[in-house]
Amino acid sequence: EALVRALKNTLASKKIHPAYIFSGIRGIGKTTVARIFAKGLNCESGITPKPCNKCSSCREITGSYSLAMMEIDGATHTSADEARLLADIAKYTPARDRFRIFLIDEVHMLSKAAFNALLKTLEEPPPQAVFLFATTEPHKIPETIDSRSYHFRLKRITEEMIYSYLKGISEKESIAIDDEALRLVARYGEGSMRDSLTILDRLVSYAGLDKITENMASAVLGVVNRDFLLKSARAILFNDMKTLYNLLNQLFERGDDPERFLADLMALMREILRGKAIGEASEELSQIVTKVSMEDLLRAMDLMVSSAQRLKQSLDQRVVLELELTKIASLPSIVPIDKIVKLVEESESPFNSEILFKGEEDKEEKREESGEQKQIVDGETEKAVSEELSFSALIPFKRIDDEEAMSYDSKNPKIERFKEAVSEELPLVGNAFEKSQLSIDPDGNLHIFMQSSSATVMKYLKELQNFKKLQEIASKVGIAGSILLEKGENGFDGKEQEKEEIQEKDEYKTKPATSNFISAFDGEVMKIVRKNYTSESGGDDGELE
Repeated sequence: EALVRALKNTLASKKIHPAYIFSGIRGIGKTTVARIFAKGLNCESGITPKPCNKCSSCREITGSYSLAMMEIDGATHTSADEARLLADIAKYTPARDRFRIFLIDEVHMLSKAAFNALLKTLEEPPPQAVFLFATTEPHKIPETIDSRSYHFRLKRITEEMIYSYLKGISEKESIAIDDEALRLVARYGEGSMRDSLTILDRLVSYAGLDKITENMASAVLGVVNRDFLLKSARAILFNDMKTLYNLLNQLFERGDDPERFLADLMALMREILRGKAIGEASEELSQIVTKVSMEDLLRAMDLMVSSAQRLKQSLDQRVVLELELTKIASLPSIVPIDKIVKLVEESESPFNSEILFKGEEDKEEKREESGEQKQIVDGETEKAVSEELSFSALIPFKRIDDEEAMSYDSKNPKIERFKEAVSEELPLVGNAFEKSQLSIDPDGNLHIFMQSSSATVMKYLKELQNFKKLQEIASKVGIAGSILLEKGENGFDGKEQEKEEIQEKDEYKTKPATSNFISAFDGEVMKIVRKNYTSESGGDDGELE
């Protein structure tokens, strides 16, 4: 409407500019608008926003044989010589009409030299010359040309306008077609009236004397039906891999277009996203909207956008489509940070945890739909009921205690070899090791549980030089993990351990390096972690951390 109003006012005011650019997608009427504008300029009734379409000038422009108007295809006439020829012709006034009009279609295809040849004419335009440029790629027009022209951008035609126009044509031409099929044609015209008319012609040729139905239109256009898209969306959002691959097999067996399928799926996901955002959804989408989270929808849509780009450039579209949709469907649910904080605040013990499923409002229905099973974590016990669980959980780290460590592999032959080597190289420690409990955990770490009576030996082993020696011995016998020195006697001596830790923390409070650090940050010694040393950096007198 803004474009029509601007052109009407231009003609009504008789203030004609030497150059006009009409840009927009294919098939929305750029050339048609330029011709109507040309009629308004040269109509025998005068410069008018309402050309008569009856005079000689109007009829000649309609039939494309007007001597005062030249229609030029910019894709074939790209040279500078042809542009100079136009500039020369523009100098001469037409014999009968007011203006000499040059309509150049696809003007962006002109060469740089051709644009430069036109530039001089636009800088000093003859009063009788008017240039009308039509293009689908306005960004390719040089700034020097664009700045000297009135640029009108034609928008996509709405789906409802296309539907109404096609409805009128169908009634006028007695074409038997369902409203659903007509709306499908309007939607797949993608804002282009010419494309929509071409699709309608294809359907008429395919149907013959039969009535054009929605199923017939879907078959001709290679469009998957709504139910198929809904099943695909559920399979992706609820991690149902089996259903997803069955649907993809059906898609390729029918020979449907993968790019069109992904575009339609993205359109459906947009509907779901809109329903989630505003809290309103159709009956067929309400079940999905209530179960899926906004975070998962946003992530799925974002990945689909990038998938569409990859699909266009791929050599094997089936592989790429399966890869991208599998990636989206296999991702775990995103847990909002506020839920994590709430769980931490409500937790009574650092070992409690709660499984967070997608669609937490209705976990039972979600399990039935996606085939997932729930993993229950109760206190310190975990019971995994499925190896193919798809869930996100907040499971705080739990430090293993002495009893668990001693329940690991305490009969490993490496332990005996380690004891023998320690007795030979560290004789003062050998006797204490005979009374200690040694075990190797599943990660390959060596746990040494020493009795409370061996406190002197443990302190001796914690010295940097001796601790390095223990590491070397462990490495020689094939123990690659860390060495953990802990106190324990017939299980776990908790009171002694706690007392020893308090004493050790007090020692670090008085050491110059750590005491200065604690004072600077107003800190407190919470825990002392000992690291394994594999290099000689720091010297033999270095402190353990």
